[in-house]
Amino acid sequence: MYHATEIEDEIIAWAARQPDFEVVISIPNGLKISNVQKRLLDAAEVIDRTSARKAGKVAFFPTSLVYTTLPYRNPKVIVYHRKNNGYELLITGNPDFGVPFGPHPRLFICWLVTEIVRTKEKKFTLGNSYAEFLKSVQLPADSKTRKAVKNQLMRMQYANIKVGRTDKHSSRVQSYDFFDSSEFWWNKVDAHQMTIEKSFVEVSDNFYQIALKAMPIDLRAIKALRQSPKALDVYMWLTLRLSHLQNPLDLTWKQLKEQFGEEGEELDDFRTHFKLVLKKVNLIYHQAKFVISAKNIKLISSPAHVQKSVK
Repeated sequence: MYHATEIEDEIIAWAARQPDFEVVISIPNGLKISNVQKRLLDAAEVIDRTSARKAGKVAFFPTSLVYTTLPYRNPKVIVYHRKNNGYELLITGNPDFGVPFGPHPRLFICWLVTEIVRTKEKKFTLGNSYAEFLKSVQLPADSKTRKAVKNQLMRMQYANIKVGRTDKHSSRVQSYDFFDSSEFWWNKVDAHQMTIEKSFVEVSDNFYQIALKAMPIDLRAIKALRQSPKALDVYMWLTLRLSHLQNPLDLTWKQLKEQFGEEGEELDDFRTHFKLVLKKVNLIYHQAKFVISAKNIKLISSPAHVQKSVK
């Protein structure tokens, strides 16, 4: 037996795979599309109409943070460690703040790396006001968002981050500390109030070099999926893996859970939730080709969501 929301997901996922995909589709039995699904369908229509490069909406994200993801929820620890198929992520946070988690650090990293690629600079002013900065990272300026973003920026400000990769013959570790220096001077009461002192971040040399090798993504997709950190990670993962894939690749649910699962999550629960997230992402990146089975997911070579630039 299917629940109504499951039927909607199946119908919309099917619609997204059709060559003559349109936003307006008929839902049988009087079912209605949810606000989230409507927003994703609207974004997909805009993305299909104009490429990211023509629309000036190409953004960038570091590939190492696609293979080893930040926490989705507050892990409530000072040291966060994650391993995935030879990749390792180690974050040591400030005892007063903890480690960064959720969608906001991902959105900020995307903005920061994109600015580095665009300007080739290392120091960036974060807008003339808090509201201006939030707009630049695709976020509203309501009080709840302001408080949450400030908390995550403090976590990022103090975090010591290392990303490594180990195999049978070698081990490599890179420092991923985001900032060499940073200052935040935003008005806590009035987000639109301009400040005398300018808020800024200056990235480390190592993070700068990492950013210059980042993968291209569609900023409109990031905006559409911004409410779900796992959807952001899955979108970037599909974008990275499918564009370089030559032969079909089978990934078991256990392997996927190692990369995208949460602490204490059962495999069956992970599989159910991941399939729903994957269908949402597939609305935005409907050129992505994959086959879902009870045992695994088969990835198939697909067109890149953001085509490489031609010099």
